[in-house]
Amino acid sequence: MTADRRYRTAAMSLVDRQFAFAGPKVLGKFLDGLLAAYPEIEPARNYPVSWFVFRVTGVVARDDDLEAQVVSGVDLLADAASLAGRLASRRGPAPHDPRVEITATGLAADWGVSRRSLQRWRNDGLPMILARFPDGVARSVCRREIVSTFASRYEERLKRAARPTSASKRIEPVTVHRTPGASVVGSSRISGSRRPGRNAGGRRRAARLVARARSRLIPATEIAARIGRSLAVVRRLELAGRVDAVAAVPPPVVTPPNLDRPDAAEVFGVAGALDEAVSTFGSLRFFEWLAQIRDHEIGDEESDRARIAAMNFALARARHGIDAIHDGGGPIRERDLDLVESHLRWSGMLLERATLAGLNPGLRRFEQSLGRRLDQLPTARAMIAVDLLLDAVSDGVRSFDPTRRTSGHGLARSVGLAVSRRVAREPGWTEITGAKRRPTSIEGRRIDLLAAIPEPMRSLMAPVRWWRSLSPTRRSTFTEATGFAPFVVRFGLDVPGRPRSLVETGRLVGRPPTRWSGKVEALLRSVRRAAVIDAVVDRDAN
Repeated sequence: MTADRRYRTAAMSLVDRQFAFAGPKVLGKFLDGLLAAYPEIEPARNYPVSWFVFRVTGVVARDDDLEAQVVSGVDLLADAASLAGRLASRRGPAPHDPRVEITATGLAADWGVSRRSLQRWRNDGLPMILARFPDGVARSVCRREIVSTFASRYEERLKRAARPTSASKRIEPVTVHRTPGASVVGSSRISGSRRPGRNAGGRRRAARLVARARSRLIPATEIAARIGRSLAVVRRLELAGRVDAVAAVPPPVVTPPNLDRPDAAEVFGVAGALDEAVSTFGSLRFFEWLAQIRDHEIGDEESDRARIAAMNFALARARHGIDAIHDGGGPIRERDLDLVESHLRWSGMLLERATLAGLNPGLRRFEQSLGRRLDQLPTARAMIAVDLLLDAVSDGVRSFDPTRRTSGHGLARSVGLAVSRRVAREPGWTEITGAKRRPTSIEGRRIDLLAAIPEPMRSLMAPVRWWRSLSPTRRSTFTEATGFAPFVVRFGLDVPGRPRSLVETGRLVGRPPTRWSGKVEALLRSVRRAAVIDAVVDRDAN
């Protein structure tokens, strides 16, 4: 057996497979076991994989392939960090416990290093996961015990990596702090004056503010005037905010083969061409949408497999681009980040299309589990059911391996299992009471498939959502606008097509981005404004 591209060792691929169908509570238990065992792993030692499985699950491994394998501590640290990230991603962010965890931002400030340094050290023994904070935002955190072990193990590295300041800094041993307000973490801290100027937290907040304003298409010059910074600073903050937004993107559940082939982009580009199916369904009202889903059976599974393979390819390329930006060490370049965002946009649109393909078997399995049709549920339950269905089908699509050709392994089965697991986990779905009449109050609502797309892909697809929400008549008013040709190419609206980067779009339209990017942004503002107006009118009418 060869090692999965996500892991250094083949053994960890087998371990990962043990958790493929675990629910959130079980995943949380396994993740806690992994993070509790993590500080015990020493780089200089070798470890039986069966020991690691027992420490994580509390169960003795019964897999012959696992019992006989031994891995080095260096590889186990790296693979266990990757596995922790994958388990946390599947479970979702848990509430932040400041007694047990410290934020990556706080850790970087205490050690006087950059967030990029922390990310580079992940495989050396500093795994980060996402936790949900009281303000609703998910942020990267690390266990304090793991931080303490890392600090004592790599004291010299921390000294070298610490940012220079006007006063000398030194590493001093301290005890582990577990109080919520503790600013010192681990078994060492950096003392001395902090870096002069704005602190890292302030810069990060400013970057998020600028990135959010730019996502709403507020001109950079206007932002610069509002916050009293130069245009160059605003652009730098925007890039930093955009990098933070995509930094937590996980690798694909299934890594596509031939990822490093020179013609991989061309091959997957053909396989991942998008059609108008999602746009067609987006214009339907609730009961029409359900009727169309029931009629929309999986016809050409090979096309769906090809799209899912392309989806995984685009996500893998995006993850590779993010890692390259973090490891580069220099200033963030627009063209590098734009390519990452284009790949994420493409992956999100393909996930949306594959989710549409899987909704028919997903809906059938859901209604079989309930013993009644979805449109016979009470109004509030019907809308919750749609959200559950979209989320479960999306999970089934992402976990489906398009390269596996064994008997019985198909998209319909993968989606059906995902829906069954979700219904079994959610309480109350098998005990629904109430009239089985159609809930007429939701008859006029539309279903947005973007609800099935995780962040940051969903936000990157905002221009696509705005355009789809417009009526054909409203769209026709923009077709003669300056910048329309690069607009449809850039956002994958030229069916069949796919989203493109600035450089790719310039190559296809025969003009460099500097000649048309401002016009495309102006067109986007008009499209967004029209979409908002139409949404208000539609809401008032229904």
